[in-house]
Amino acid sequence: MKRKNQILLAGSILLLSLIACGGFWYMQNMCLVDCDSESSTVSETDKDLLLKAIRDSYVLHVRTAIDNYKDGNEEGYSDVDFSPYTDYLKSKFVLMEIDNNAIGGGKTMLIAFTDKPDVFFYVWVYDEGDGSLDLRTFKPYEEISVDQARQIYQSSEPMITELGLAI
Repeated sequence: MKRKNQILLAGSILLLSLIACGGFWYMQNMCLVDCDSESSTVSETDKDLLLKAIRDSYVLHVRTAIDNYKDGNEEGYSDVDFSPYTDYLKSKFVLMEIDNNAIGGGKTMLIAFTDKPDVFFYVWVYDEGDGSLDLRTFKPYEEISVDQARQIYQSSEPMITELGLAI
């Protein structure tokens, strides 16, 4: 399977997966789209999955931690330096990928900011075990180039707008 096809189609469904298998991208063990297919349409079921994913408490915690940082509040994140990325933090973000089974516990995700979608950020949110969440990693994801990030985001932008997927 060609990498370009994977990137374009993965971008068109918005959420990527960490696991590619047999020409299909998987999210939470559900097949969303055949990467070899010419069609980039998204079913109503897939749209519902996207909307459910952005309501996930771990995803919403990312927004809370960023807002806390911007307000000078240090709650909800630890050992994270947001300061190099303040230009990004000014806008809403879009969930591009989520892994519900992070190796260290919690969930990892890739996000892109709507006003500067040239970089995807790798984010790890950990469950403290007492019901509270802690954002522990926030850094550029270097596996995707600036050009790839822009291309994925641009192909996803109509759906982001239509479904209101920015957080």
